Amino acid sequence: MGGGQSQSNELLLDGAPDMTRNRRVAYNPPVDAVSEVKVEAFQPDAAYGNTAGGTVNVVMKGGTNEFHGSLYEFNQ
Repeated sequence: MGGGQSQSNELLLDGAPDMTRNRRVAYNPPVDAVSEVKVEAFQPDAAYGNTAGGTVNVVMKGGTNEFHGSLYEFNQ
């Protein structure tokens, strides 16, 4: 992404790094917990200076104290 090498991208979860030491995804949130996915191929801001490629920021939904749930199925 953004002309960088294959493992030079930054993955963020609510703005915090979501990668292990060997540059792999540390946590994959459930589909229902994700509110927004923001992909930026080139970000010159110093806040995203830890990457040579692009930045993917996954924003989680806010919680409530009400009982709720959902059901989904992926059928191939």
